[in-house]
Amino acid sequence: MENSPMTKRKRTVAALPLVCMLAALLVVPAAGKDIPAQLPMPDNTPPNTSEPVKVYIMMAQSNMVGFGRVAGKNTNGTLAYLTKVEKKFSNLVDDAANCNVRNDVWCVKTTVGPKQGWLQPGFGARGDFFGPELGFGHVMGWYHDEMVLLIKASQGNRSLR
Repeated sequence: MENSPMTKRKRTVAALPLVCMLAALLVVPAAGKDIPAQLPMPDNTPPNTSEPVKVYIMMAQSNMVGFGRVAGKNTNGTLAYLTKVEKKFSNLVDDAANCNVRNDVWCVKTTVGPKQGWLQPGFGARGDFFGPELGFGHVMGWYHDEMVLLIKASQGNRSLR
């Protein structure tokens, strides 16, 4: 078998999904707390700061950048449409259709216009966009009593080669 750098890289990339699945199989059953299909509204209770912070690193290519749009109640696929017309993900907005801010999840975006702050829409490709950090952060904020830190690193239009 040839040991060129390209061959090693291909083997590493091919093994990553398997490693991630095995890690999830080990971590998820140990968690022991069922996540409801519809999360409750954030309660604005300050996080437990006497415990270690729970850190999640979200790292990927263009799918992680975040092209989810917030505005457009009449536009299928926007956050406004999903929450107000389809009545889904009601934990993401309040009764006045303002996006909820989680005061227990701190988000740091390191690429494509660095930004940091409490989790809310705006950590996507532009200031009014969001990515997978929004849903994931709301679940982790609900799940943990401790402070949650999301570190998001993403860069679109790049090859793994």
